Amino acid sequence: MIFVDGLAQRRTIWSGDLAAHMVSDTSLAELKAFAEALRLPQYWLQPLVVPHYELSPMWRVRALRAGAVDCSGLDRQAEYLAALRRYAENNPAVFRQARAR
Repeated sequence: MIFVDGLAQRRTIWSGDLAAHMVSDTSLAELKAFAEALRLPQYWLQPLVVPHYELSPMWRVRALRAGAVDCSGLDRQAEYLAALRRYAENNPAVFRQARAR
């Protein structure tokens, strides 16, 4: 499943400073497939410990319309964190590599 958090002040790769994160609780492949269907620029992928895309406000709306789960409210933040934990459980090698750096 794909999740999108709320807009917040962040340093971004575009001219604006509001951005949201889009993550998968399953796999990098699921995240990339969803991003490809949205036609997101590939260079927006942040391949960190938990791979995610940074989304401008316009792209956040597009992701939600395409079926991503909105985790912007306080009541949904626990769901967003649970998604990150599920990703860690489904991809333990990624976290071992990150700790080794």
